[in-house]
This record gives sequence, structure tokens and C-alpha cells, in this order.
Amino acid sequence: MEILKFRAWTGQKMVHVRELNYDYSLGSMIANNCWIPEAIMQYTGFKDKNGTGKESFESDIVITREGISEIIFWSGSFWLIGIDWDGQILLSDRMCEFKIIGNKFENPEIINRDVEEEI
Repeated sequence: MEILKFRAWTGQKMVHVRELNYDYSLGSMIANNCWIPEAIMQYTGFKDKNGTGKESFESDIVITREGISEIIFWSGSFWLIGIDWDGQILLSDRMCEFKIIGNKFENPEIINRDVEEEI
């Protein structure tokens, strides 16, 4: 069984989340007992093919044989949604066939440019 892992975007940087709680008085999530994250991303359980063992999370931007995609969580599964191609596929169908090139928070420019890179 995979251990749940999360990371969060503070609005300025990406941080590892050790503890995640819901504060009913604030009506929002509290990360690491001290701040309200702008976005929370869950680990997919898959690592990219670079051999670096880089863990993939929601909002990561990856290259597959189809093209550039964003990882999202929808309807109980992780999906690759095409950025420069039209379509979507289950991440588990490409679990060994993707390369992480960034994420939509730290690298928004990737979504808006052509990437001449192979997986």
C-alpha cells in the first residue's frame, strides 16, 4: 500500500507537506500547522522515467509520446490531460513512459511554449 504524500504551493514556492488539517473556524486547509496553502497536490504513486526517481504529483507537466500533458486527479484517478495535443489518458496507462519537465505553478511558461524534447 502506497503512503499518501502531498506537496503544496505557497504562492511563492513548492513545499513538502508533513501535516494537513482542516480548520473549521477558517474554513480551509492548514498545512504543516502554520499556513493556508494556495494549492495542495497529491503524489500519484508513479515516478518519471529519467532514472532520478522523481515523484509525480498533481499539476506536474510531463512529456509523453502523445505530447505535453498536465497530471490531474479526476473521478478517482490520475489523468494526463493534453496541453499540446487534444485528449486525455489514464496516468497508469503511461506509468513508465513520461518525463517530468516542471509543474504549472513553478513553470507556467511550459504550458504556453513549444517544447522540443523527447521522452
